[in-house]
Amino acid sequence: MKYYSQSHCKWAMFLIVIYLLWVDSAKEKENQFGPAVRRFRRQINPCQDGNYTVDGKTCCLCAAGQRLTKVCEVKPEDRDCEFCEAGTYNSKPNSEPICEPCTSCAHPNANLAVKEKCTIAKDAVCRCKQGYFCLSDPCISCNPCKKCEEADVEQPCTGTKDTVCKEKSKVPEAIISVAVIAVLVIAVIAAAIGVCVKRKRFCFKTSNVGSEENDGNSIQNNSLALLRDEYLDEDRNFSKFIPSIAKLVGWLDMKNIAMADGFKKTSLDNIQLNNPADAEEQTISLLTEWEQKHGREAARMLMKGLLKNGKHAKKQELQAIIWSDRSK
Repeated sequence: MKYYSQSHCKWAMFLIVIYLLWVDSAKEKENQFGPAVRRFRRQINPCQDGNYTVDGKTCCLCAAGQRLTKVCEVKPEDRDCEFCEAGTYNSKPNSEPICEPCTSCAHPNANLAVKEKCTIAKDAVCRCKQGYFCLSDPCISCNPCKKCEEADVEQPCTGTKDTVCKEKSKVPEAIISVAVIAVLVIAVIAAAIGVCVKRKRFCFKTSNVGSEENDGNSIQNNSLALLRDEYLDEDRNFSKFIPSIAKLVGWLDMKNIAMADGFKKTSLDNIQLNNPADAEEQTISLLTEWEQKHGREAARMLMKGLLKNGKHAKKQELQAIIWSDRSK
């Protein structure tokens, strides 16, 4: 059996320690220089951001924040790119000769502020100013937040949500609403009977009484039949009712009716921009354009729009407003 001397053991231990130190140092260098090595390897590929084909040649795309000034001729990477000018950007690798203009948050009536500035590689992001909110994304125009009485705020206004006020009493409000609707319905019926008696016409035919009265479609058809009132053809002054109609219908319902009627979204957005702080003024402007489009049919078409949107009560109130002028 072969024995090793004590000096041999010391040398063996020394070599083991040196080896362990070398392994540890190699791992540290790999962690330190690994990303640089990986970047170097990526640089070997001439088209880091992808490529595209033009005139049968494959060229490298320009990086985000740049635009193409010259296509490649021999090698994919010999195309020329330039950084976007101030006020423009390109958010993705591209082969476009121009950069996109940055979005502006400085419209005088939009009530917007800059959330994120525009860079050559990213468009600007707008937000509502303090005290304003917007429900659309991206936001074109911000509306002023609703103001509640002191200590009556249930949810404060945010940039994307209006203020929610506490409801003091739901039951009285419901009773008042029902009472108002009942009074308006009675007034409309009384006015209709008065007109029929005055013109010596039969407004209600017994032949229509029957099972059809319980049919929802028949009820709506009867409501549409009221729109054939000849007085609507006689009226040529829809414009004088516009302020009253604006308070009755409201911006949201009028906007939905107009969109269903074919109004362009850009036209509706312009109305909001021109009247940013007053929903009633927005509604008046839209009703004015409504009258320009439909002329003498403006009142009749608006009633049809209310019926199609299920706003039967508002349709009855609108009819009462129009009929109120008969006695004058």
